[in-house]
Formats: sequence, structure tokens, C-alpha cells
Amino acid sequence: MKPQSIRVRLTLWYSLILALSLSLFGGGAYLAMRHSIYATLDAELRQRLEGVRGIISEDAPHGATALEDEFHEFAVGQGARGRLRVADAAGRVSSRVLICKDVDDEGRWSFASDAESVKGRDLAANPCAAASFGCGCSRLRL
Repeated sequence: MKPQSIRVRLTLWYSLILALSLSLFGGGAYLAMRHSIYATLDAELRQRLEGVRGIISEDAPHGATALEDEFHEFAVGQGARGRLRVADAAGRVSSRVLICKDVDDEGRWSFASDAESVKGRDLAANPCAAASFGCGCSRLRL
């Protein structure tokens, strides 16, 4: 068997090193992306779970109808990611799902709720609130 020239041997070594480097980089990028996706998914699920726990703890004493209404608003509001932070008469702050229906020319906001809901009672007792809307990477805080 005739020995291969130095050019062929170097080309084979460089090709092997390049293939190994690209494989390690690709594997590392895959693992980093996988970790990032799982961490984001876990954080989103934890946030939703906290929202559900908050709804249950705050609205369960008001009856099944209030609980069902809040769960419906929570489910609808998950797509818009709107939140309304209100404080009750005692000053306890809670974050609730917000569905904005309209903003008129004078800057008045209309929300999908009524005065008899927990949000409505909290706003009647303490008319200060903070709202935040987000979609993807953009956010609006009021």
C-alpha cells in the first residue's frame, strides 16, 4: 500500500476537526435553545398557575358564579396579556386579568367587567389602578 501524501493527510485531518467542531457547536446550540425554551415555558406555566390560585383564593368565597366569571375573564385575557392591578379598601393590592373593550376620544377606558364584580367593588372602594398590556416583546404600562 502506497503512503498518502501530506496534502491528503492534512486535508483529512482538517476535515475531521471541522466536522467535530461543527458537531460540538450544533449540539451546544441545541442544548442551550432547549434549556431556554423549557425555562420560558416553565415560567409561563408558573405565572398562569399563580393567576389561577389567586382567582380561587379571592373569588371562591363569593360563590361559584363569581369564580366562573373570573376564570372566563382569565382565560380570555391570557391572549391579550392585559393585567389590572387594583387595591381594595384595606389597601391590599391584587392583579387581575384585564380585557379592554374601548378607549374613547377623551381618553376614557372601557373594560369587560361590571360594577358588581370583585374588580368593580375594589375600584369603587379605592379608585386607583395600574394597567399593563403586553404582546410579545412590547409592553404598555398605564
